[in-house]
Amino acid sequence: MNKAYIDEECIMCSTYGKFLSNRSSDVLIMKQSELSIEDIKRDEIVYFRNNKKFYGAEAFIQSTSDLGGIYKTVILFKVFPKYFRDVVYKFVAANRHKIFKKN
Repeated sequence: MNKAYIDEECIMCSTYGKFLSNRSSDVLIMKQSELSIEDIKRDEIVYFRNNKKFYGAEAFIQSTSDLGGIYKTVILFKVFPKYFRDVVYKFVAANRHKIFKKN
């Protein structure tokens, strides 16, 4: 069973967790607070698959791709350099609470 650890206080993160769980019975959505202190400090989505840990943009790409079907096309983001993917991910992550406010 794969596991995605998300920030349950973030609307964007919670929505992504629901997206994953609604499309796959092979992914458990876990609370970010259940991770180690080191992983929590990274403030990124963490995805466990086959005893391998993925962080941030890579976690998003792997978890979405694992849904199969049309979602496998997200793997095309790997044509962009890892540095670029990480910068974009970190920008969105740093601003997610401002962008996706609760009303």
